[in-house]
Amino acid sequence: MSIVLSLIFTVGMAQNNNNLYVTDRSSVIIDVSAIISAGIYSEKIVDNTQWINYSLDVSPSEPLSSISVSIASGTVPNGIELYIQAGSHIGSGRGQTGRPTGKFRIDNVPKVLINDIGKSYTGNGKNQGHQLTFSMVITNFSLLQPGDYTLYILYTLKQ
Repeated sequence: MSIVLSLIFTVGMAQNNNNLYVTDRSSVIIDVSAIISAGIYSEKIVDNTQWINYSLDVSPSEPLSSISVSIASGTVPNGIELYIQAGSHIGSGRGQTGRPTGKFRIDNVPKVLINDIGKSYTGNGKNQGHQLTFSMVITNFSLLQPGDYTLYILYTLKQ
């Protein structure tokens, strides 16, 4: 049985002079065949090569901002759960960079990935900002169906 899951990353528009960027937005291809044949239910990290960078130029009197993530289109195959987690800010950034909210399951409902962002700049590129880790769990082998599945993952900076 071959199941191929492709993740394609998009970024929502930020307002004014604010920016949101995800490094290496090329597709991530996950062939879960090896996991299926092993019969393992354990979690597997499928990608941790991407970093999220942002700059936010807001007044200190404005409410803090956040970055949310959701599946913009496509469906996670039955029997599989897909998770994301942002690491703590590292690099040469400055200002009030955000706080990661922890690991959670990605679905069609936007969930906050990083919150409490004030006036800040994370730096650009890999090893700057917040490292993103995608992982998956096969929850029910009997529900898995062979095929190619494409998910569009959307990141949005909310001000």
